Amino acid sequence: MWQWKNKIEELCQSTINSLLHGYNNRTYRKMVDKNNPYENVFIGRKSIISKVQNILDRNDRNRFVLYGHPRIGKTYILEQLKRELAEDKNNTVVLFDFSAYVDSLKPSTFSTEYIKKQLIEKISDQSDEYIKKQLIEKISDQSEGFEAALADIEHSGKRLVFLFDEFQDCVPTTSDKTEGTFFQYLQQRKDSFNYKHVNFVFAVRQYNSGRIDRFLRDCTLDSQAQVSLFSKEETEDLICLSKDKEIDWQEDAVESVWERTSGHPYLTNQLCLAVWNLRRELSTSTPIEKSLIDDAIKKDINNMGIKNIISDLSIAERIVISIVSTLLDENMTGFVEYESLEGELNKHESFKEYFTSEAITSLKKASYLVGTDKRSYYFKIKLLGQWAKEYLTPENHIRAEIEEKESLRCKDGIAQRDCESGMAFLKERKKKEAKKRFQESIARAPVCLGPNLELLKIQLEDDQSVEEAYNTFSSFFARSTDEDVVCSLLSKLVSLPPTGIPSSVPIERQYEFLGAILDIFKDCAKVKERYQAICKQFGDEARTQKNLKQAKEYYQKAELPDKVAEVNKEIWEQHGNEAYEQKNLEKALEFYQKAGLEETDAKIRDIWNKLGHEFDKMGKLEEALKLYQKTQNSEKIAEIQEKISLDYQGNKAFSKAKELSHKRELSKAQEFCQEALEFYQRVQLTSKVALVQQFLKDINIMTAREKLIELFDEITTDKDNDVVAVFVTVTTGQDTDVVLYHNSKDKEEKEVSTGTYEALYGGLIETFTRLVKGFDTSKSGELEDVTFRFKDGGTIIVRLGKGNPVYLFFVATGTNMAGMSGERRRNMPKIRELLQQLKIDC
Repeated sequence: MWQWKNKIEELCQSTINSLLHGYNNRTYRKMVDKNNPYENVFIGRKSIISKVQNILDRNDRNRFVLYGHPRIGKTYILEQLKRELAEDKNNTVVLFDFSAYVDSLKPSTFSTEYIKKQLIEKISDQSDEYIKKQLIEKISDQSEGFEAALADIEHSGKRLVFLFDEFQDCVPTTSDKTEGTFFQYLQQRKDSFNYKHVNFVFAVRQYNSGRIDRFLRDCTLDSQAQVSLFSKEETEDLICLSKDKEIDWQEDAVESVWERTSGHPYLTNQLCLAVWNLRRELSTSTPIEKSLIDDAIKKDINNMGIKNIISDLSIAERIVISIVSTLLDENMTGFVEYESLEGELNKHESFKEYFTSEAITSLKKASYLVGTDKRSYYFKIKLLGQWAKEYLTPENHIRAEIEEKESLRCKDGIAQRDCESGMAFLKERKKKEAKKRFQESIARAPVCLGPNLELLKIQLEDDQSVEEAYNTFSSFFARSTDEDVVCSLLSKLVSLPPTGIPSSVPIERQYEFLGAILDIFKDCAKVKERYQAICKQFGDEARTQKNLKQAKEYYQKAELPDKVAEVNKEIWEQHGNEAYEQKNLEKALEFYQKAGLEETDAKIRDIWNKLGHEFDKMGKLEEALKLYQKTQNSEKIAEIQEKISLDYQGNKAFSKAKELSHKRELSKAQEFCQEALEFYQRVQLTSKVALVQQFLKDINIMTAREKLIELFDEITTDKDNDVVAVFVTVTTGQDTDVVLYHNSKDKEEKEVSTGTYEALYGGLIETFTRLVKGFDTSKSGELEDVTFRFKDGGTIIVRLGKGNPVYLFFVATGTNMAGMSGERRRNMPKIRELLQQLKIDC
C-alpha cells in the first residue's frame, strides 16, 4: 500500500530548509511602499565596513569575522559590503547564506561536495561569460571543481570574496570531528588560500558560544568585529531619514524611539515603519510627535517581529523576560530586584526546573537587560518588555510552553533518560544513535509522547524510513487507549514551527504520510487541517500547470467545493479548447456553455461565426442566420437573408418541376429545373444544385424513353411491315434481362421479365438466349441481321456494342421478313441515339 516518492531536487530542499530559518531581519523589506524612507536602507557601521576592507586589502590576512546576536544587522553589513566591493570590477563577490542550504538533521548538506557545488554555481552567476563557461563545466566534479574555480579566478587576475552569512550553521556542534564537512575543509585549507585573490568574511551568531569560540580562536583580534546596538547618533540618523520626504520629527518623538529601542537596528527600523504607516493612514502632514509613537506601539507592536527575537532565546531566558516585564509597568520604568524575581519563580514551581542564573547573564550580554550593583534589573530595550508584558505572560504563555514540554516527558525514569539521551545525540547530529535511543525509550514506555514524536520526526526526514514512520504511529495508535493522547501526538507533529511536520520533510512525503494516517484515524482536526492545506497547495500547483483533473482531485480531498466548481468550469473550457482545435465547433460550443462562458466571450462569438459559415456552406441557412444574429454580424445577416430569399425561389421552382414531371409535362419541367438551378447556383447551394442536375438527367431519360416508345409505336403500327413488338435486352455475363418492351396491342411501355415474356411468347427467350451466346462478342459494331423464323412469324435480332452488348428483337407475324428488316435499318440510327440517352451503352 505504500509507494513513496523519490527525493525532490536539492534546490527545493534548500527552499524548504530556508523556511526553518523563519521570519528574519530581512522580512520587513518585503513591504511595497516605494515612498517609504525606511525601505532598503543602510545606516552607520562605517567603522566596521572600513575595518573589514582594510583587512581584506592586506596580503597577510584573508579572513574576517562579524559576530553578534540574531537580528542585530550582520546581514545588512554583508549586503553593504557586497555592494561596495562589487563597485571594483576586479572583485567577484559571493554572498552565501548557510541557513538556506544546511539542514541540521541532514549530514549530506554539511558535506564539502554539496557546499562546493552551491558555491561554484554562485561564483558562476557573478562571473563574466568566459569564466562562467569554465565553471559550468566543473560543477559536475565538486572534488576538484571548486579549487579549479579558485584557480580560474586567480589566473584572471581578479579577487574572489566570499561573504558567508549564518556561518555557525555549518560548524559542528561538538568537539568530535565530523569528517567531510565544509567547515573542516576550510580549517584544513586556511593557510593555503592565496590571500591576494581569495578572501572570506564570516557572519556568526553570538549564541552557541562553544561553536563560535572554537572558530574565532583562529582569527586575530584585529580580524573580528562585534555587531552591536547603534549609537544614539546612528539611531537618530535612521529615525530622521523621513526628512528627505519633508517629514520632521519632534525631539521628544526621536527621544521616545531611542528610549524604546536603545538603538537596536531592527527594532528601530520596525518602529519607524509602524509610525510611517500610521501617519499615512491618518493622512496628517504635521511633524511626528511622541504621542504618535505611543499610538504606533499600541496598534502594531505584535507586527514588529519581536516574537522572532524572543523565539531565539532559551526557555530560561524567556522565563526571565516574562517575569521582569510582569513586575514593571506598561512603560517598563523602574527596576526589578533579584529577590522579587525569585519570589515570582517560587509562585510557579514548574519554572524552577528550567530557570538558571546564566539566563540573566546572557540577557545582559545581549543588551536586552541591564543589571545594577544592587542586583536589580531593567530592560535596556523597553520595546521587548512591552511586548512580553502582553504576549509572554507567566500565567499563560510560559506555563503553556512548560506544560507542552512536560507532556512529552516519560513517567518511566529509564525511558525518560533514554529520550533525553536521544535528544543529546540529535544536537550532535548523530541521528542514527538518537533514533536507537528513542526506540529504546518507546520499548519501555510505548505511549510516551516525547520519544514517539522525535522518532516520527527522524523517520519522516529520512527518505528510506517513511514507512517506518507509519508503522511507528500504527503501533502507538494500537497501544494507546486514549484517542485524545493519539490526537495530541499528531497535533504536536503537524504543529512544529514554522510550517508543521519538520520543514525538512518534503511536502510530497507529508501528503503521503498524513493521507495514510487519516485512513486509520480521522478524529484529529489539526491533522485533517494540515492534510487539506497540503491538498490545497498541490491543487493550486496542478491548476497553475493546467493539470486540471489532478487539481480537482486535490481540491476534493481538501473539501473545497468552490475550488472544485471553479476547476470544473476550467475543465469544460479546456475540453472546449480541444474540440475547437479539432474543428469540432458544435462540441466546443457545448463545452464552453457548460463552462459558463458569457455570450459576450470572444471564444463563443468566434464559434458562432464559424458555425454560421459552416451552416451556410451546408445550406442550413436558417441556422446560419440565427448564429449571425447572435454575433450581430450585420454584413453576414444581410448576405444570408438574400440567400434565404433565393433559396426559397429555387425551392418553389423545383417543386413546380417535380409536379410537372409527374404529369409527364417534361419540357415544362425542364424549364422550371433550369430556373431552380440558376437560383441554387447563385446561392452556391451545391447539394441542391447536384439534386436538380440529377433530376434534369432523369427528365432527359424520361423524354428519350417517350420518344423511343413513340418510335416503336410507329414501327409496330406501320401497316407496311408485320412488326408487332420490339423489345430490348441487356446481357450481363450469363444473364439476359429485358429492359424495355413494346407491342402494338398495348400501345404503352412495359417492363417485362423472363417469366412475363415466356407467358407471352412461349420458349422464345430461351431460344434467343442460346442464339446470343453463339455470337462472337469480340467483334465490335453492329451485327448483321440474324433472322429467326417460327410458326406464323419470326424475329430479327440486332446486336449493338460488345462485351455486355445490347440486343434488339424485332418480332413479327406473317412472312414479310424483308419489310421488317428494312424498317429496322431505316430506324436504327435514331434508336441508337435514344438508347444512349437512356444511358444504355450501345
